[in-house]
Amino acid sequence: MMTVEESIVSQLNELLLLVHKDRVELPFFNYFFGSACTVETIPAGVRRFQQTAMLRYGNFVFAYRKLSRIKTHEALLVELDEAARDPEVELNRLLSRKPKLLETDKTDRGSTPFVGYLSAGQIRAELPRCELLLKAAELTGPPLDWEAYNIQVRTLASDLEWPVLQEIIHNFQLRTASALASDFVRFLRDSHTTLSSLRSDVDQCAGQAGITNLGATRPSPHLRPPVPRFRRRTGTDSVSAWPRFCPNN
Repeated sequence: MMTVEESIVSQLNELLLLVHKDRVELPFFNYFFGSACTVETIPAGVRRFQQTAMLRYGNFVFAYRKLSRIKTHEALLVELDEAARDPEVELNRLLSRKPKLLETDKTDRGSTPFVGYLSAGQIRAELPRCELLLKAAELTGPPLDWEAYNIQVRTLASDLEWPVLQEIIHNFQLRTASALASDFVRFLRDSHTTLSSLRSDVDQCAGQAGITNLGATRPSPHLRPPVPRFRRRTGTDSVSAWPRFCPNN
């Protein structure tokens, strides 16, 4: 003779078959809906199933097919694993943990790129480049023309840095075709102020995070090849002449 719970499950399965859904076993029904299930409490049971399904599998359909066919309550708990834990019990367990030993400084949302090696490394590399370009302008002296200035930059720059510095100059010339070398010097002074501020932010984030090698560059074999010049942005759009000006670029 069927128990009350089995009778309720049987009636529920008849309804499920009418809407072309798989039947459920008693453990599934008891876990998500309970023996005191009524029509009014069915939505709450459905919500509980949906939450458990997303936590355990991330998919309602798969979870229903997997869990509805399990024959015993113990097997259902094993299948659900951590998703079957009681939220109140877990919350009390977490609240009863010992207090943390060390308070940490929070990094502002806008400064999070500064704790990575890409943005931090670029900012720390760009500031000396800007200073070198300013020094080249000072050594060239007035009247300042592009040809003499490029020669002076090439003299000061290493073979590794020269292509990057040449690109910075080229980007500025593309953005403002009629600009003079003196205009570029004014741009460098403004850029130096911005880069110095960014460098200060990078160092501050490094101190908060306790990172000693912040901005360390990787060996060149691990870096992707540079983007060809013809695929880069030109002066036709509103992009700064500086190729790597801030962490969001």
